[in-house]
Amino acid sequence: MSLISRLVIGQEVEIIYHGGSQPGTRRQVVPVEVRGQYLRARDVTGGRRVKQFLIEKIEIPEPETVAVDYRPGLKVEQPEPASIREAISPYIQELERQGWHVMVADDGVGLFARFKNGSLRKTPDLELLYVPEVYDYYWDENKGEEVEESRPSKRPWHTGTSSFSKLSKAMARFLLLAAESRKKSGTTIE
Repeated sequence: MSLISRLVIGQEVEIIYHGGSQPGTRRQVVPVEVRGQYLRARDVTGGRRVKQFLIEKIEIPEPETVAVDYRPGLKVEQPEPASIREAISPYIQELERQGWHVMVADDGVGLFARFKNGSLRKTPDLELLYVPEVYDYYWDENKGEEVEESRPSKRPWHTGTSSFSKLSKAMARFLLLAAESRKKSGTTIE
């Protein structure tokens, strides 16, 4: 029996969530809706806020399953991925299942759609890029020319119109944008 078929909208259920700030903890949630690869549910254990849970990280525990209870407010620091390759590798299969062609480089990852004839588009539909420097330009009156200055970026990870200081936060946003983009275009393969 699939996980989704075991969830009833509006009915409280116990889950173990292998994501978020405390992976592997037991929570009580009330499902609100399923959106693509996410379950939106009221987190009874975490203050009754509606939160998004990645379905692939949800487990419905058996009675004998041992898990620690979720503790609202407690943050368990996850190690930051060492590289873009390390960050994206657990998600490549899912992205490909959604219909994306995934291209990974040392400084970023791009998601490419295909034309109706199956040919790959030349430009990515969505990117996650590492941009370590910010460039400032100003006019130098003394020299009579434009001057370029660079400085280290405080938020070097960019996806969509957002920038992030941590790769893990940028990756979460990137994955959400990828799923939403496929849902809007109607090309998500379920």
